[in-house]
Amino acid sequence: MADKLVIWPINLDINRTRKNGRKVPKKFAIKEPNLKDIVKAAQELELNPTTEKKKAHPQEWDGTKGRVRVDKLKSKGNTLKEIGKKIRKMKNKG
Repeated sequence: MADKLVIWPINLDINRTRKNGRKVPKKFAIKEPNLKDIVKAAQELELNPTTEKKKAHPQEWDGTKGRVRVDKLKSKGNTLKEIGKKIRKMKNKG
């Protein structure tokens, strides 16, 4: 599992600050990201996602939104940006 990255919805949430969990610039972030969107984007990027629905981010201990484990691209930042771009593209189509 060393080459797997943990992606929390909070990491891509445009409504969060960097201090409060967002890991990407706003141009790669999305509104109300969810596991389904992250998994679909990761599948399209061939990152072999696996979902862990009963996990809670430490900053969101009062609500369990889950997390996704994906294969690593060049870096975690690069992987998050690619997933964010893919989700934005999918949402703009629909």
